[in-house]
Amino acid sequence: QGEAARGYLGLSGQGNFRIGEVKAQVLIVEVFSFYCPHCQRTAAQVNDLYREIERRGDLRGKIKMIGIGAKNSAYEVDSYGERYQVPFPLFPDRSLELTEKLCVKGTPTFIGFKVDGKGSQERFYHREGGFQDIDTFLADIVRQSGLK
Repeated sequence: QGEAARGYLGLSGQGNFRIGEVKAQVLIVEVFSFYCPHCQRTAAQVNDLYREIERRGDLRGKIKMIGIGAKNSAYEVDSYGERYQVPFPLFPDRSLELTEKLCVKGTPTFIGFKVDGKGSQERFYHREGGFQDIDTFLADIVRQSGLK
């Protein structure tokens, strides 16, 4: 990923990183697929979720988002990001290695992790399928994570 993505995530150096290294209190991971019609339909809503987090002073910097393209190449992930104007970092998972480790069965899936920026991570949320309402989804994330 580029400098902007690494800066947003608070990462230094190059190469791979662990979820727990992200400088935030909560990381929301969307597992999507370039070919998933449900992911395509909800892309604008997920972008709105990102914008709402960034707009709110009580959440900005505390919650970060990334997307993982299940069985997608770097080209497919980049194309998805451009086509749907995704404002958060996207990563390919062509081999499904990450997707399987995250126990994802279908797309889209949303996973919440408590992180500390030092390597610690704890999964607290797992939802297959989209969400109906941004405010309700965010309230669930804040409540279940214990975010203050």
